[in-house]
Amino acid sequence: MATPIELEQIRQEELAQAEKQSAQASQKTVDSNLIQDATPEDQKPKGTAKLPSLLFALGAQIPQIIQPSLQGLIQKYIPNQDVCPNQATLNELITQRNNIVQSLNNIGFKVDQLGTSITGISNFLKVTLGLITTIEVASVIASAAAKAIPVIPGIVPAVLNDAQTLIRKVTFDKLGNSKLAKIQGVISSSALVISIIGTYILTAKGLINIIDAYINKCQLNANIIPTSKTINDIADAQLQASQTINQTTYQGFIIEIEEIPYTPTVTRRRAVGKNQQGIVLIQTELSFTTNSQTLINELKLIIDRDNLKAY
Repeated sequence: MATPIELEQIRQEELAQAEKQSAQASQKTVDSNLIQDATPEDQKPKGTAKLPSLLFALGAQIPQIIQPSLQGLIQKYIPNQDVCPNQATLNELITQRNNIVQSLNNIGFKVDQLGTSITGISNFLKVTLGLITTIEVASVIASAAAKAIPVIPGIVPAVLNDAQTLIRKVTFDKLGNSKLAKIQGVISSSALVISIIGTYILTAKGLINIIDAYINKCQLNANIIPTSKTINDIADAQLQASQTINQTTYQGFIIEIEEIPYTPTVTRRRAVGKNQQGIVLIQTELSFTTNSQTLINELKLIIDRDNLKAY
């Protein structure tokens, strides 16, 4: 068992590490030239094809710096949610919290700016966020986002390899012929990367919410900087995509369970089959059953019986 002196030494080391991480969050910036120089020449993507790897290098700062810094603040300043610190300590927390949020907002700004400048599409982020909410992207990201962050920025990360099936589906027909313009393929790849970034942002926002709840409890109308619209838009799109992972797909249909009120206390349910645009193409009869799988199986039988396809 550690002695009181040893425990105090450990505590001091943890505080020093937390302060270092917090300082890094406000100082860290992305230098595109540095990223490019760090990549071996034969592995450098050309033209617009470099966009996904650049976006990933940018977003990787969130789990590498932003998240640890926020965790450091919680560990240092909020050992007990029910006890407020003195005003000087609270001001330190607010200042460091604002620096970290500004860094996060800056990453969001650079993601949008980078995509717009390389593709020339003024509504780049809006287009990619629309793709993120499709079920194919959500399914890929479910496993891709859990992979390790690459140590060397600029190199196309392993997570993008997991997305190749989706990219091929979006970009090529069954004969291998391109069915989209090159820029559209780049946008599809970029959407996958931004979706991964979205999972990181959701985690960071969860930590920010813990800190903000504590600050607001200890000081009314505290001067805390909000996360930007860009950061919020990416987080909202990824949250919606995450929710679609629990949906079922069959023969190109996205199968969902729809609930229709029957009385104030009773609800009827049915399975509906949608295409990728979210349009309902087929549905079962309304039922009082609470077993969703029964309704899903019924819809699959109808699809097989009538040889239906959503694509």
